[in-house]
Amino acid sequence: MLKHELSLSTSIFFEDPLEEALKKTKETGYSSLEINGEEHTNGLVEGKYKIEETKRILRKLDLEVLSFHTFITEDFSFKKHKDYYHKLAEVAEKLEAKIIVDHMTIEDNGEVRSELKTLVELFSSKGIQYTIENLDKPGEFYLEIMNEVPGLAFTFDVCHSLNYKHIKEKKEPNIASLIEDFRPVAPYTVNLHLLGANPKFNRTLGDGLPPGTEVFSWKEFAHLLKSSNYNGQLTVELFPQGITQALLPVLLVMEKVLKEDEELALNPITYFDTLKNLPDGLLNLDTGKLRLSYKKNPDSSVRGFDELLAKYSREFFEKNLLSFLKKGH
Repeated sequence: MLKHELSLSTSIFFEDPLEEALKKTKETGYSSLEINGEEHTNGLVEGKYKIEETKRILRKLDLEVLSFHTFITEDFSFKKHKDYYHKLAEVAEKLEAKIIVDHMTIEDNGEVRSELKTLVELFSSKGIQYTIENLDKPGEFYLEIMNEVPGLAFTFDVCHSLNYKHIKEKKEPNIASLIEDFRPVAPYTVNLHLLGANPKFNRTLGDGLPPGTEVFSWKEFAHLLKSSNYNGQLTVELFPQGITQALLPVLLVMEKVLKEDEELALNPITYFDTLKNLPDGLLNLDTGKLRLSYKKNPDSSVRGFDELLAKYSREFFEKNLLSFLKKGH
């Protein structure tokens, strides 16, 4: 049975100290989370945040850590980051996490697969599932790895899948391409990363769009999950730049700077239609301040909007995904 519960990645609050990120997670209506990012994951691994104090905060807030997302900016190598992984396993075990998500570029060679086996053994000895996340390869590629590495599990990112299919394979980004990518790895998938997914926008504005901007129906995606007997974790993975990315096209329209860019000219119209259904507070912004913030640092969170985006996304997925998952076949 599906849990029908949404977990929130702390990536949306990546600029905040861990305690503040945990408080925001609770305040925006989530009861479980995926710890992610240099500040949060690495802050715990490197000892910036103490385990016992973090456990106390989690108990006080009645929050559950379901997963950890690694944060290694260099190429994947267990040998090179052996100490990091061992410390992460210790931290994850003490915080009772169930899943590790490793975000990496995997090449098709025996050495990497051997290292993956070592990682599976390391985390499984702590009662934790080690997963790899799709990034720049098709589902069939990851299926081969799953079959060769016993115990290895999978985290499926909706946005990464559509981006790969559209940009690398030149396929139309729709539910059909998602099905094609998800089916092979469905039996191994224990965690989903949910967010807005529209590669046509992402080529211009980057990854991390808020839900409501995707090019498929979440009802159809719910049918895909049901038909695949998916009963794993549902993680809302948002990024601080998502709010500015979503609103930037609207600002461009308002300021009449589209000029002759036909592709960009089409985007804001769709965004504007989508944004009409967002909470009023999301549109009642100081547009000059928002545009200035984006120009200074596109990856920076705009204070206050991160919580609004997290709450909006929870409400969006409850209405557009969970409601269909809860219905009978």
